[in-house]
Amino acid sequence: MHAEMAWDKGLHYGLMLEDVRNDVYLAILAGLYHRWDKDLREWVVRELEQWLDRERIEKKIWDISRHTLCQLLDAMGIPVTTQPFYPLIDAYGTLVNVYKHGKGNAFNALRCSHPEYFHRDVQSDAYWKFTAHDDLAVSDEQFEALTSALFAFWKCIPLYTSSEDVQEEIPKWFLQLIESD
Repeated sequence: MHAEMAWDKGLHYGLMLEDVRNDVYLAILAGLYHRWDKDLREWVVRELEQWLDRERIEKKIWDISRHTLCQLLDAMGIPVTTQPFYPLIDAYGTLVNVYKHGKGNAFNALRCSHPEYFHRDVQSDAYWKFTAHDDLAVSDEQFEALTSALFAFWKCIPLYTSSEDVQEEIPKWFLQLIESD
C-alpha cells in the first residue's frame, strides 16, 4: 500500500514537472516570437523611411499581417517566403497565437495543419475531438527548430538596404495600401 502511494505521488510529481517544462517552453517561445516580430517591424520602418515619410508607413507596417510584411520584404529583393525556414515561422506564429489567445481560428488551423504541437495522448481518435488549447506541447527538438528558424530568418536580412538593393524600390501594392487611409 505504501509503495503504491509512493508510486502515485512520484508519477504525479513527474507529470507536474513536465507541465512546468512545457509552460516555460511555450512562454519563452511566445516572448521570442513577439520580440522577433517587433524587431522586424522596426527594421522595416527604418529602412522604408529612406524613401517614404515615416508617419505614412509606420502605422501600416504595424497593422499588416506578418505574412504581408514578409511579402513586402520579398518584393524589396529580400526573399524570405521562399526560404526553407518560412513554413516553420508560419507555424510558429500560429502556435504562439494559440498559446496567447486559446481557442479560435488559429487553434483550428494549428490542430489541422500541425497536430504535432499537441500532447500525443490526445491525438488518438477517441480524444482528438476534445483537444483544447491547453493541450499544446513542445518537445526539446521542436523548441530548437522553432528558435533556429528565427535565427535563420535574420541571416537573410541585410544590415542596411540601399536603392540599388531594392528590386522595385517600394512595391506599388504597398504604396496603394499606404494611400488607402
